[in-house]
Amino acid sequence: MESVLNVFSQLLSIIKKPETENSWYKVCKSENLTDKPLAKNINGIPIVLFRGKDQKVGALLDRCPHRNIPMSNGWVENDNLVCRFHGWHFDTEGVCTKVAQMKVLDQDYSRNAVSFTPVEKDGFIYVYCNNTAEQFPQIKQKPAEIKYKVPQLNDKKFLPFIINMMILLVILLILTLTWIQFVPYFLLK
Repeated sequence: MESVLNVFSQLLSIIKKPETENSWYKVCKSENLTDKPLAKNINGIPIVLFRGKDQKVGALLDRCPHRNIPMSNGWVENDNLVCRFHGWHFDTEGVCTKVAQMKVLDQDYSRNAVSFTPVEKDGFIYVYCNNTAEQFPQIKQKPAEIKYKVPQLNDKKFLPFIINMMILLVILLILTLTWIQFVPYFLLK
């Protein structure tokens, strides 16, 4: 029985870890990559392909670094891949070039997407996929946190305001419950 389990565990280790995980993969035909993003999967890694400036191919991890939304659901605008959720723009190297809510974009590298090396040759697009920690530098670090500040929380007038609103809601609830018994039944149907 142990020998069967040993053989089975060896087979599983071969299946889970292919020998060619750090190499070039033929992803699609060049003609299949149009003006829309194309989602592909290489060894369990979701990748999105798109065309940027001068028809240059971009290959990024199919997850937005902001909210982990698949970027393949987005669109291409001004040679950038735009995330559908909040409108972040990424070029073919994965650099965040525009955030819709920010007028001035500082150089915060945690906004950049993980990029892969694509090559277009002989009518096919190849992507070099290396699923080691060096390929995914953002995963080694703590994910970027966007801290939302509510300025009213520091105001001394805010807590009494919330308490007064809660009291009003409780009074409204009590009045509603007492009012229901006086309403004719046919109106509540």
